[in-house]
Amino acid sequence: MKPKLRRYIVSLAAGLAVGVILFVSRGGLAAQSDAEVYHLLCDAAFVPGILLLSLGLLVFVADDGLFDMFGFTIMRATAVFHSREAREAMPKTYYDYHCMKHQRKADNRFLLAAGGTCLALALVFLLLYVTAA
Repeated sequence: MKPKLRRYIVSLAAGLAVGVILFVSRGGLAAQSDAEVYHLLCDAAFVPGILLLSLGLLVFVADDGLFDMFGFTIMRATAVFHSREAREAMPKTYYDYHCMKHQRKADNRFLLAAGGTCLALALVFLLLYVTAA
């Protein structure tokens, strides 16, 4: 299996596992009516969908460089505790640090795809809940 495909499958499986845990913990197995089951399934799919989408957006924003200034500041503040060779290897300016950090883009599509799939599943359960009620 390709490593990229594995990311999609693992993130979707993690989201569905969280959904199953939510469904069972909220009493989904003892639900009395179809409407109650669809309501619990909608909630169980919505929560991991929002979590995965939020995590994917956070990775996107962080990869874009929003938090680079914090990392550069901490690196320069803790440089006192490193050896002379390590201090000389550190980037001297923020621009050098930014270029070093962004040589390769982080992939966040698998998180967005898994979150979108869970949200689409939540929408299906919401429509089933509305028609069953």
